[in-house]
Amino acid sequence: MEDGISFGIKLIVMDLRELLDCHTSLVGHTRQNPDQIIRHQLLSCENCKTDLSHVASKEDKTRQEVSIKVKKTFIDHVTEVKDCPCCKKRTESSFPPYITRPTQYGPSVKSVAIELSVGQFLPFRRLKDHLAHNLDIWLSEQSIENFREELSSLLLDDEASRIERLMASSAIHMDETGIKIGKEQYWLHSISNENETYFHVSKYRGKKAHEEMSFISGYNGVIVHDCWPSYFLLNSSHALCHAHILRELVACMNAEKHKWCGEMKKFLLKCHKIKSKTPFVDIPKYTRLEKEYDSIIARALNGYRRPKLKKGRPNRSDSHNLLLRLKEHKISALRFLKDPNVAFTNNLAERDIRMGKLHQKISGLFRSEHGAKAFFRVRGFISTEKKQNRNYAKSIELVFSHKFTG
Repeated sequence: MEDGISFGIKLIVMDLRELLDCHTSLVGHTRQNPDQIIRHQLLSCENCKTDLSHVASKEDKTRQEVSIKVKKTFIDHVTEVKDCPCCKKRTESSFPPYITRPTQYGPSVKSVAIELSVGQFLPFRRLKDHLAHNLDIWLSEQSIENFREELSSLLLDDEASRIERLMASSAIHMDETGIKIGKEQYWLHSISNENETYFHVSKYRGKKAHEEMSFISGYNGVIVHDCWPSYFLLNSSHALCHAHILRELVACMNAEKHKWCGEMKKFLLKCHKIKSKTPFVDIPKYTRLEKEYDSIIARALNGYRRPKLKKGRPNRSDSHNLLLRLKEHKISALRFLKDPNVAFTNNLAERDIRMGKLHQKISGLFRSEHGAKAFFRVRGFISTEKKQNRNYAKSIELVFSHKFTG
């Protein structure tokens, strides 16, 4: 019987297969019009050393190399000043809006710095060395941070549009994880769907953080989450992440040996198999599955004693708490069966928010709350561009050039 760990591995393998399917290999794909041809001449016979420089080739064999050339370029932007022959008024053409100084780094340089620092989490010191030694671009760490701040401010309108699109969608995924800013504990919150990603940095994890994201209170769709209590305070429909529940069931089954944990795990995996074959189940089938769910819960409850206490909260085992949670949130637990827009897991949100932890492992903590908010505003934009199969480095360059249209 399949357990929660092997189910999680299956999901990872499925994600990897999707990536491999999207990847176009260079092997066997030769470009017909190469940029450069290097002919390796045969000057003498390998056997007798006879001069072959004037002998025509009987057959040319070709192997193609894919190479790159990176070159720093200097571009002069020249405006014109003209006197109108009709009204005699002097008029001057305009510089592009991103050209504000006599000499400055252009959008392409800024885009590379952002792609490596925010997209690939390269620490500022290593990024500075890479740009200097490989591209002959000499930047200070402050300049790189300034580029990030500039991009963050340019993305304010785009972020507002992303929020509007998320709030208009039928289902969203939410998650949160801890991050370090200085020596303080902060929380990174994510709201996302298949096409959009939004991040919010807060000192709080639950209700207060949701109050800071005031727009979420008006959401009328379905929120997929990990059953953290504060999510149920939002005036929305809810759906539970069954990857979390399966992990809890496996842990409780190993620790407490309750039979119902195995039954519920088997039931959920069966439901997932059914959902994978059809967007949603019909009403008769849903009713049968609901009765089976209720039956597992009812039998399991009979196996726990009800402590009689005059006051205070009774001590319950982890499996008992999980059982009561599944009973209380039955509609949310089974919503994925009848709603085609609701996923079986919250893995989409976890993949999005994992980048915050990855940055912390590679680059370390954030220096300031302002810097963290700027970083994750840019990170949300990058995640959205990747979900929509767009070249996010090119999109960043367009944003710096004031040409990005979304």
